[in-house]
Amino acid sequence: MTQTNPDDALAHLERLSQKPGVQSTLILDRHSGAIVRVSGLLSPSTESPAAADTSSPAPPSPAETFAALAFEHLACSSKLVGVLDADVSCSLR
Repeated sequence: MTQTNPDDALAHLERLSQKPGVQSTLILDRHSGAIVRVSGLLSPSTESPAAADTSSPAPPSPAETFAALAFEHLACSSKLVGVLDADVSCSLR
């Protein structure tokens, strides 16, 4: 896989975020699915909750929810491609 200069990747992402209809950009870690960078509508709000309830964990942010779904989708797609590749390899033998 080709390694990309992080500055080039961020510049490319910035250009994409300026396209009409793009509301948010989200960069996920390829291995863990952790959010590396988020901008736009999915960015965390700067507002603090009126009453901080420390007895229960905070619900996931919209960015975290979307990131989890996107990462799960990509992981399942990757597994599917692996299975299909194995099937094709077996049938070509």
